[in-house]
Amino acid sequence: MQNQKKIAKNGSITLPQAMRHNLGIYGGTPVDITTNDDGSVTIRKHVPVCHLCGSVDHVAEVDGLGICHRCHCRFADEFDVMEV
Repeated sequence: MQNQKKIAKNGSITLPQAMRHNLGIYGGTPVDITTNDDGSVTIRKHVPVCHLCGSVDHVAEVDGLGICHRCHCRFADEFDVMEV
């Protein structure tokens, strides 16, 4: 699906409703915006990634850092055996 839009004076752009619904992007949905070498721009729905192992399964973001359930459990186990 392709559509031509103008950039507003404040720099914003409105994605057409049909595109947003087709992609599952609704108000408040985080997106990643990337500039490409050919001068194009890519907008994708944000998928959180674990910063430790690269997994996209069961990832929670805390203070901008993603960590998956598996890595969380590994760290929790490590801290359980450490003495304070």
